[in-house]
Amino acid sequence: MPTAIGAAMNKLPWLTLALLSLLAAPRSAFAAEVALFPVEAPNLAPRDAIAIGEALAQSYELASSARVLGPSRTAEALAGGATYEDAARTLSVREFVRTSAIAAGGQIAIFATRQRADGTVIFQTRMVAPTTEQLLTVCERIASDLYARRHREYVHTSQHARIPGTRARLYGVKSGVHLPFARNASYRPNIGVSFDLRLELEQFFLEFGAGLVLPTRSSDFDDETTIDGVSTKRRNDHGSTAGVQAEFGASRFLTQSDVGLYLGGGIIPRIHFRNDIASMYVYGQLGISAPRSSSVRISGDLRLAQAVIPQHLNNDRTVLPSELTLQAGVGW
Repeated sequence: MPTAIGAAMNKLPWLTLALLSLLAAPRSAFAAEVALFPVEAPNLAPRDAIAIGEALAQSYELASSARVLGPSRTAEALAGGATYEDAARTLSVREFVRTSAIAAGGQIAIFATRQRADGTVIFQTRMVAPTTEQLLTVCERIASDLYARRHREYVHTSQHARIPGTRARLYGVKSGVHLPFARNASYRPNIGVSFDLRLELEQFFLEFGAGLVLPTRSSDFDDETTIDGVSTKRRNDHGSTAGVQAEFGASRFLTQSDVGLYLGGGIIPRIHFRNDIASMYVYGQLGISAPRSSSVRISGDLRLAQAVIPQHLNNDRTVLPSELTLQAGVGW
């Protein structure tokens, strides 16, 4: 018995050390990594500023999988006129987020800056919530952008403006100049007018259209003559790509900002006015759409299309014409 008690006493220092280690674990192994300080909101109600700060903290924690101290736990560190850098050192965090919010015209603009503990700026972003009902969605987007260092810079200017990432359906019209060309063939420019429908998501959009490709002259040839009773129209290498067409395509946005640069492609079935009944084109395009935050968009693109079904010239020779198109449109 005395031997057993003595053995237990010998182990007591080790048990004490283990207990102290467990008590210290929450401060080291589970220490917070990011501090989100109270929102600077000069013209917002205090409860609204608190709600924005806590929503941002929770959203950032979900986006980054890091332990985040919200405004309710960081406010004390700023007491006494301490700087953000001093507060970050007091809280032993490696990064912090500064946020400001301003209400104007029924909208709330939120600006957020992610910084290292020494004050070095890592990333900045901003968004405007058109209504208070959309504040949570805006906070989620800001937190995601801060962590991923992703530029959006959307500014919502009306209650009908869309939150990025939601589905948008845009109806519109577009017009452009079509310049067909082929080896050993002659074409005149055409004018295109069409109806356009876009189903837009955050990263890409689907496009559907229908319209007319009209010749620039009522007659393709001004120099028709007759030789030995045969019209020269039937003997030359002129062709026409004018007709009625449909469009089916998809494009991906290369930039995530209010001015969206996109790259895509699709197919164009076309019924011709002359020489051939129908043809098919495949195309690639590079374009721009702005402002993406608005319910009305202006777009323009440069498109190169290639026929995949041979087309006849006036002399019955077949070619596979290409077509360069520059067009602009508006959607809403």
